[in-house]
Amino acid sequence: MVTDGDGDTFTYSITGGADQTLFVIDASAGALSFKNAPDYENP
Repeated sequence: MVTDGDGDTFTYSITGGADQTLFVIDASAGALSFKNAPDYENP
């Protein structure tokens, strides 16, 4: 959980973009990761 100096809580989200379906974000921690590992050999 992330808070600011006043104690307010933040929630992270992906709200748009051409590649938004490729990623998942942990709403409370803000950690961004791929839904499926990218194939660097055959992009």
